[in-house]
Amino acid sequence: MPLYEYLCKKCGNAFTLLVGVIAEDDEEKCPRCDSSKIERVPSRVQRARNEDERLDDLADRVEQLGEPETYREMRRQIREAGEALDDSAADEMEEMLEASEEGDS
Repeated sequence: MPLYEYLCKKCGNAFTLLVGVIAEDDEEKCPRCDSSKIERVPSRVQRARNEDERLDDLADRVEQLGEPETYREMRRQIREAGEALDDSAADEMEEMLEASEEGDS
């Protein structure tokens, strides 16, 4: 079922509704003021990026940040790298980081 963005002309509330595509249309109403004076507005779109584009963006950010100064900063960078890879790499990288920290103690 599609999601549609709406704007209430009475109270100005912007909201999203899940709209069925079969049977009869229910009258859509604003969830804040219950007004039926709503207008469907264009939804925001997000361009999907491939893994190479995500990695390039990540490399640019890491280059700007330089070496992490704290353990927390390092973990955040590892999490971002894993998310850019779009797999379980972040978990594996965090486990390696924790193992190396335990070895240093």
